[in-house]
Amino acid sequence: MKKYILLIILTSLSKFLEAQNSGTNFIEGLTYQEMKSKAKLENKKIFIELYATWCTNCKMMDPVFSKESVSEILNGNYISTKLQLDTGKNDNESIKRMYPFAEEIKKKYKISGVPTFLFLDVDGNLLGIEKGVQNINKIIEISKAAIDPNENFTHLYAQYTKGQLKGPSLLKLAHYLNLLNEKTASEQVAQKYRSITWDNKEIKSVLNPDFLETIREFPSLYTTQDSLISYIYRNKEESDSLFHERGASEYLINYLIRRDLIEPEIKKSASENRTPNWTALENKLSRNWGMNAKASIIFRKIDYYIEKKDWKRVTQGFIERTELLGISRDINAVVWYYFFERSNDHYALNKAISYMEKDLEKNPSNYVHIDTYANVLYKAGHVEKALQFEEKALNMAEAKNDQKNSNTYKECLEKMKKGIPTWTDNQLQ
Repeated sequence: MKKYILLIILTSLSKFLEAQNSGTNFIEGLTYQEMKSKAKLENKKIFIELYATWCTNCKMMDPVFSKESVSEILNGNYISTKLQLDTGKNDNESIKRMYPFAEEIKKKYKISGVPTFLFLDVDGNLLGIEKGVQNINKIIEISKAAIDPNENFTHLYAQYTKGQLKGPSLLKLAHYLNLLNEKTASEQVAQKYRSITWDNKEIKSVLNPDFLETIREFPSLYTTQDSLISYIYRNKEESDSLFHERGASEYLINYLIRRDLIEPEIKKSASENRTPNWTALENKLSRNWGMNAKASIIFRKIDYYIEKKDWKRVTQGFIERTELLGISRDINAVVWYYFFERSNDHYALNKAISYMEKDLEKNPSNYVHIDTYANVLYKAGHVEKALQFEEKALNMAEAKNDQKNSNTYKECLEKMKKGIPTWTDNQLQ
């Protein structure tokens, strides 16, 4: 009884008061044991939002917890608190008092990112977990699931160990385990879900948005050897339609080709202290995977040479990529960072010029892209044309009152007029 009286006194002090607002009541300053005692006293569960002071996504959750529909379920069923995972000199005494609480939770549940949301019972047993920015409906959904004796993590795991868990509940448990960084266990549960739910069904009945969401979370469920993946490869448009997402099939196939067929060759070549034989690999994979193999190899080749800081081969890779797939949405960044900043090869620079010209046909008023075009022209020796377009970029930036870019373009224009390089020597970096 004395412990409970002390707890009530503690929580009545100003630095340990619940946040008084129309939203969720987040308690500050309690230790883990005090939190559990308070929850037991009020016959409630425990809700914890783990955050960091630098986390912008965490701040995005504040309006969600202020909503009445969210606060109603949390305030009615949970004792809620926020645990700060980083530390700072400006932390108040309430936050400092909760440091050990935060550290214990971080270690126990292998927290690797924020925001993370935990739902616990009065003894600290896990009822639910979710990560990342969540909307109002999702917070309500997971809050209700955590207090449902047939839906929470503790129940699902107990049922699984008895061999009694089936259907979507398997997938929910796999998701929980994945969030807890129990990768091996989560994959085992997901594989069981696959064998029960998908393996004996007609392929087209399996391909839907839920399948796509699941395979993104558990990509180990399938390999390039599976007949379902072969079907998706042969029927990309139909599969995209069933997924309700254009390009999803292409992305999935390319990911699996890279993981299952390209990465092993790269690891083998590294163990033998040699460069991968890209041509032989392409010839081998193209027999079964056509243009997907070629595209996947090009993308991996670019990453390989970026890791090696072999900028000449990096630009060659981007030229191959563009010749195969056309002008990409990231072409401005690619041209600036790899061609302009890191190449002195005139063939590569002139290719970059042609890419920017095609890009500007679609983005004629984008002065950031015009500036890139002007700089590549200048580095390639087309000074008069470079001056013309840098002046154009400057005028457009000034018209938009973009002071930062205006100053940059003015400085760049002066360098061009004086014949001074506008690029830094990044070739060895």
